[in-house]
Amino acid sequence: MEYKLILASNSPRRRELLGGLDIPFEVRVLRGIDESYPEGLSGEEIPQYISREKAHAYSLQPDEVLITADTIVYLDGRVYGKPADEAEACQMLRELSGRTHQVITGVTLTTADEQLGELQRVGIHVGGTPATHGREGILGLVEAVDVRLGLDARGIVLELRF
Repeated sequence: MEYKLILASNSPRRRELLGGLDIPFEVRVLRGIDESYPEGLSGEEIPQYISREKAHAYSLQPDEVLITADTIVYLDGRVYGKPADEAEACQMLRELSGRTHQVITGVTLTTADEQLGELQRVGIHVGGTPATHGREGILGLVEAVDVRLGLDARGIVLELRF
């Protein structure tokens, strides 16, 4: 049987990564999927859980393979989301500066009959302090967090400077 690949993501980075494989795929995104998770999950369990839950929201045909994913920024037991504005970006920079945090992505492949999950983690060090980054660096953090969503993490440590 020939399968149709479905990407359940609006992320331009994920579309770019999948598009680089030179295989046809369709983007199918459902609105309103709950991305909350139970308390007590570890940093690694959170994106895996959310990725699986996203997959459960879809009805698939027998010839479809669905790709769902979720990525978190994780430091000292705290999950950081994408900053909503400059103030949040500045606060996030203060907390991440000079430290190595984890970017953890859970990916789930689902067919009508099976489900397979994978986890990737990358350590990223943000150098400097918010004062050294200036306005452009702070706004760059918003974009940088989005860039990290597309990383093909292989457990390496990257140096990220603004």
